[in-house]
Amino acid sequence: MSVSGKSVVNEKKGITPSWKEMCFIKDLFFHDNEVVLQFHPAKKDYVNIHDNCLHLWRNRKSEIILPPKGYV
Repeated sequence: MSVSGKSVVNEKKGITPSWKEMCFIKDLFFHDNEVVLQFHPAKKDYVNIHDNCLHLWRNRKSEIILPPKGYV
């Protein structure tokens, strides 16, 4: 899922969604018990089609192994 926004002050300049906004979108489209990720791939794999756009992803085929709670 891709999420982007527009500035209220200047609609021509995009703004990156905040953590709070990304949590709101996650709650709208995913179940509470689903693990959803935002990736930072290796630079060689970067694809930037739209500035200020963040992506949420979940694995449908297998469970995602999380680090200890103190690291999340």
